Amino acid sequence: MRALEREGVEAVDAMESALAPSGHEAVSVVAAPGIDEEQVVSVERPGYTLNGELLRPARVVVGRPPD
Repeated sequence: MRALEREGVEAVDAMESALAPSGHEAVSVVAAPGIDEEQVVSVERPGYTLNGELLRPARVVVGRPPD
């Protein structure tokens, strides 16, 4: 991983952030008590960028406030 980082590859920081279609791919939505708005509650597969360009989006599970 350090070799990739030296070449400009960075992991997409997804955990506990708002869903960003530009860097996240939602694979599931679940009810998540204790949150006020939709946010990432689990990362199924990390995503990566290369010099700021998206290589692969992070596959994430999105938590939604209960109805």
